[in-house]
Amino acid sequence: MWRRVDDVLRFIYVLLSPAMIVALGMVVPIGGIMISAGLATAIALTGSTQWILRVSTLKLIGKPLAKFAKLGEYYRVHTPRPLLYYVLFPVLFPYWLFKRTARQEFLAYKRIGALALIVTIGGTFYDYFHNWVPLPRKYFFGALFSTFVLQLLITFMFVMPIVTTLIVYQRKAHRKSIATLLVLGLVLGGAMFATMRQVDQVSFAVQARVRARIKWQPEETRAAMVAALDAGLASQVEHRGDFDAAREAARKRLEPVFHADEARAFHLISSDGVVMIYAKTRNHELAWSALALRTNKTITSAADLPPELREQLGLPATASAWP
Repeated sequence: MWRRVDDVLRFIYVLLSPAMIVALGMVVPIGGIMISAGLATAIALTGSTQWILRVSTLKLIGKPLAKFAKLGEYYRVHTPRPLLYYVLFPVLFPYWLFKRTARQEFLAYKRIGALALIVTIGGTFYDYFHNWVPLPRKYFFGALFSTFVLQLLITFMFVMPIVTTLIVYQRKAHRKSIATLLVLGLVLGGAMFATMRQVDQVSFAVQARVRARIKWQPEETRAAMVAALDAGLASQVEHRGDFDAAREAARKRLEPVFHADEARAFHLISSDGVVMIYAKTRNHELAWSALALRTNKTITSAADLPPELREQLGLPATASAWP
């Protein structure tokens, strides 16, 4: 009975894995996770022997790729454990550190983990020079550590369940289940990707950059937010109350100070004669600036905001504008 339950849970988890990985792209970069999961899936589907035969003839990369087949050698003599064990594998660190077979299983994935690590480090360098310079390095490395750890944890939480599920299904000759998982998993992953592109949200990494840029350049960012608020109001008048056009005009005005993806973190909102521009930052704080239309005065204290705005944004009355 428990084996059947595990088979069903495996099917559901692996089916939803591509969609979950894409959704996690809002939290951490998923390049390393996608490559590692794809490579591990290919090895599990072809089998270690066939994988070596197919890739060993490739120039330059053949031998390194062939060594990834050692992943399957462990499962030739060991039966995969239940799904829950692999989902919780990072949490079970003390167990597999001292348990020999668990430690061997972990080491079987060392090349997959190393590949994810290399991709992560490469992406990190690109992110630093492309997005963070000239921000001080301390802001970047503060955001990097938590992101780096999350990437490695998420890699194992998905790669190991996918590999062991495919191996279990192959041994039981569940070919239809494997084909269904591959087709529906790709469809759900693609659908999630299309949905995430339409949702006007910003990743935690970008939010961290917004916060760092504000802390580094408080005067410049404050002036940019005030100018963006004015641009949004002017656009709203010009386009006869089109709030979407006003929001885009405000974001465009932010770009001399903020990167384009950082400007996407800012939103316009209005209530009871007050218009406000705000952005969520990594620590769930708000960077905001507000203007009272009747008096044309800038509001710096949340106590002077309409209660509806405070409630909608979760601002206590004691909060002040940041920056």
